[in-house]
Amino acid sequence: MPVIEPSLNEQDLTLTMVAEFAAPPERVWEVYADPRQLEKVWGPPTYPATVVDHSLVPGGRVTYYMTSPEGGEVPRPLGSLRGRGAFTIRLPRLLRR
Repeated sequence: MPVIEPSLNEQDLTLTMVAEFAAPPERVWEVYADPRQLEKVWGPPTYPATVVDHSLVPGGRVTYYMTSPEGGEVPRPLGSLRGRGAFTIRLPRLLRR
């Protein structure tokens, strides 16, 4: 993912990433809307992501974990998530109707 502006808020336990993609917004949305496609692009190839919960609606949540080359779950920086990562969905401006 071509992140251009990461922003970490440790108090709220949030990480906001602004990214630019070499694809139309509809295609990017298709990837994020399909957990199997999202797994293919989320993180480096040597640490594949596994999506375990996928609610792609405004305010919804996607929960995932990444697997190390040795086979273990990769610890996430937010210890309260117990090794799992998650992000909250905000509808992109270009796709709002």
